[in-house]
Amino acid sequence: MKTVIFVLSIILTSVISVAQEKTTDKNVVFIHGAWSTGSVWGNYKTYFSEQGFNTISPTFSYHLIERNDSLIDVSMED
Repeated sequence: MKTVIFVLSIILTSVISVAQEKTTDKNVVFIHGAWSTGSVWGNYKTYFSEQGFNTISPTFSYHLIERNDSLIDVSMED
């Protein structure tokens, strides 16, 4: 019984160790500017991912839609 517990503890320790190696708390968030999308950061995301960082480059809402001329006169007061 002691042997079984010992083997199980070794296996469990190995599984936890492998799971921890795949996660990182190093994060980089790339924010794009006006008239662009998160895709402009592609090369940087690749580089930082290879260095062990989690990367995200969100595209802001409405940056992928076509222009709607009927909204030209809409303001914050509307």
